[in-house]
Amino acid sequence: MLSSLNADGLETQEHLLRLKFQKDAIHRFVIESTHTVKGSPPATVSMRVTRRILEVKDARARIETRLDDLNFGDTDPRNALFAKLTGSSWRGWIDDRGRFEALTLVPPKDLPRLLLPMAEQLKRLLPGRTLPLPQAAQRVGDDWLIAAKDLAASPDGSWAKSAKGGLQCTLVSINAKRATIAITVEAPLGVQKNLTGKGQMVVNLSTGVLESFRLKNRLTLKTKVAGDASRTEILQDYRLNSQPGVTP
Repeated sequence: MLSSLNADGLETQEHLLRLKFQKDAIHRFVIESTHTVKGSPPATVSMRVTRRILEVKDARARIETRLDDLNFGDTDPRNALFAKLTGSSWRGWIDDRGRFEALTLVPPKDLPRLLLPMAEQLKRLLPGRTLPLPQAAQRVGDDWLIAAKDLAASPDGSWAKSAKGGLQCTLVSINAKRATIAITVEAPLGVQKNLTGKGQMVVNLSTGVLESFRLKNRLTLKTKVAGDASRTEILQDYRLNSQPGVTP
C-alpha cells in the first residue's frame, strides 16, 4: 500500500498497532536496571525470564513468564536469598494491545513461607507490568500517553492509582512486523521530587513480543535539613532485550 506524505514529510497512513500471538512460542528476556547516585558507584540488578504462550483465543493469549535468574551483582549477599525465588512465574491473559488481565504471581512450591512477602515484590518488576498499545490507529509522528496507572499489572492499576504522569509515546517507524516507539517521561512526584527521562522500545507485532526497551531516567530529590537545602540526583537506566527460545 502506498502512503502519502504531509508537509513535514511524515506518512499520513494510519496503523492500528495490534499484537499477534503464536501458541507454544517461547521468548527469553534479559532485563537490567542500573541505578547511580551521584558520588557512589552504579548498582545493577539483572533478571532473566522465559515467556511461553500457553493458549491463544481470539485476540488474547494466556501466557506464563518464568523467572530464571535474579542477580544483584557478583558479590551481593542478597543473591543466595533471592535464588530461592527462581521458578516463580507470572501467569494470566494478555490482549492484543498488550494489556494484562488478572495476572497472578505463582511462587515456587517449596518457597519458605517467610519469603512470601519477598515474592510479592516481584509483582512490581517489568514482567509484571504492561506497556499497552494505543486504542486508536496512529500515523508516524503521532503521540499518545500511557498513564502511570496503566503500567501496573492489574486492570485497575491497583498499586499505581495515585501516580501522576506517565510515558509519552511517539510512533517513530513501522513495517509489517515491527513498530519503533520513542518514549519520554516527565512526572512530578510532589514538591520535592521530579522524574524525567527518554528512551525507545521496539515491539514485534507479528509475534506479540516487546523486542527491546531502553529508558534513561533522572530522579531529582530536593530536601531541606535544619534550613539547608540539598539536591540529590539518581540516574536510572532500564534495558530489556529478547530473543526467540526453542519451541518444543
